[in-house]
Amino acid sequence: MKQLRFLLTGLLAFIMLSNIQAIVEVKKWEPFEIRFVARTIYDNPYVQAMPDKGDALLKVVFTGTSEEAMGKTYTVEGFWDGNWDKRSTFRIRFAPPATGVWKYESFSADEGMNGEKGEITCTDWTDQEKLENPTRRGHIHVCRDGDRAGRYFEYADGTPFFWLADIWSYWTKKGIHFSSFQDVVRDRVKKGFTVGMMRFSSNRRGVPLDRTCDTMDINEMRKIDGMVAYVNSKGMTAWILHWWGGNYVKELSVEKMRRFNRYLVARLGAYNVVWVAAGEYNLDNYGGMGIDYWKDYGANLKSLDPYQKRVLSIHHTPPGWSGGNEAPQWSTGELLHNEKWMDFNQFQVGHNDWRQEKIPEIARHEYALAPPKPFLCTEPWIEFLKQETPADMVRFGGWSAILSGAAGHTYGAGGVWIAHVPEAPSNVFSYDFDWYHKALDYPGGNGIGIMSRFFQSIDWWKLEPAQNLIKENKDNYCSAVPGKEYVVYLRYGGSVEVDLAPSTNKDKFSYHWFDPRTGTDHSTGSVTGGGTKSFNAPDNFDWVLHVKAVTN
Repeated sequence: MKQLRFLLTGLLAFIMLSNIQAIVEVKKWEPFEIRFVARTIYDNPYVQAMPDKGDALLKVVFTGTSEEAMGKTYTVEGFWDGNWDKRSTFRIRFAPPATGVWKYESFSADEGMNGEKGEITCTDWTDQEKLENPTRRGHIHVCRDGDRAGRYFEYADGTPFFWLADIWSYWTKKGIHFSSFQDVVRDRVKKGFTVGMMRFSSNRRGVPLDRTCDTMDINEMRKIDGMVAYVNSKGMTAWILHWWGGNYVKELSVEKMRRFNRYLVARLGAYNVVWVAAGEYNLDNYGGMGIDYWKDYGANLKSLDPYQKRVLSIHHTPPGWSGGNEAPQWSTGELLHNEKWMDFNQFQVGHNDWRQEKIPEIARHEYALAPPKPFLCTEPWIEFLKQETPADMVRFGGWSAILSGAAGHTYGAGGVWIAHVPEAPSNVFSYDFDWYHKALDYPGGNGIGIMSRFFQSIDWWKLEPAQNLIKENKDNYCSAVPGKEYVVYLRYGGSVEVDLAPSTNKDKFSYHWFDPRTGTDHSTGSVTGGGTKSFNAPDNFDWVLHVKAVTN
């Protein structure tokens, strides 16, 4: 716990105010925090501070007065953070998106928190500091400019963002040691993962809300704060999944769901996070609420975020499961693509071999939708060694999705996904799974990390799906910048013919075979352009062919 307190202190620019002005310096996109103490005694400050369709008890307005910040205004809401000597403590967090001076002022019906003023001076990170931690480049947006606008994600500064997520569904449960979570994050950063999915109150198993969803376990919420802060400190983005679908949604009120959303946006919105409004929202026929309920719910969540360009989406359940058969859909793009709040589409295939085989087919459907939006497989076949999830099928899912136009991929591993840790063993499912330390090194997961490092070593965001350039082999997948660069995944090795159009026979290309199992290069060579060329893989396992024009 001491380590957690130290981490939060180091990552947040923290200041206590008592109706005085103070000037502090913070970095661009660095969470800045102000603590307030209410004068009124509240019976349930979590509920009372955020009335549905009413003003928050506390809000702070930040106004830029110089440099990049000039003329910009952001309003952030305060969140309850426990009691101090029977009086409620509130905080606000703001991540300044522009350099310069920001003046702020608090507004509250509680006299103890009203009228506090101050200034912060925001400076930018150096280029080296951004290389050391890419979350310093800002929140995740959809690319809106250029030839491939709408096809991939980028940081706020315009740097392309490659999505490779690891599923951490149950790491918000009670009893987990912070050191166990650190082990997972450090391992995933080393392997090339860029996103960690953290699931919150769901099916009343999650924390930090109790079963009524009216009472907040503030100590658990503070622990989760530390987790999100740690994820960012290591250069990863946290994927915050707010709720889960199913029949129990009917037992809740929209007011309770919206309140928790509002609270999470206020509390975690200054961090480098992305929002996923709910998991498996169509489960049990939309939880008995109808699809319009979820459309309104998503629009409301989008409206809460002061950083409007930050991405928001929702997760679904696929056909063929009892919970998904009443509202079947292979992707959110089938029904929600044109919703303004829906920044990117998701698809889930399920957990067996024939479902994993559907990934490129669904990806091609998503890519054809207009207007273009990024899309991802956010729940492929989760890897369990004891259930014999083949590593080659895991690799196939990732490579075929990305080369078919996906903006990245998502992976899940047995004991990691379920947070099966020694101090808090999981009993959610009946089948066996390995402790998280072993599951961190599953062969499929290692291969997905190798895939991430390959794409992040090239200008992956320039590649367009180009299956038409592959001749006579439907089990191979290609993405290219025609005439300049080609990436081909050969699922079963062997030979492949690639049309290098629109190059001529005067153009020269180098190529190499990349082993997606080990991350090593094999048998390099060169060819001239001007038509279809034949390439032979080293053996009949899966291989990646990388062909690139030679520049003088």
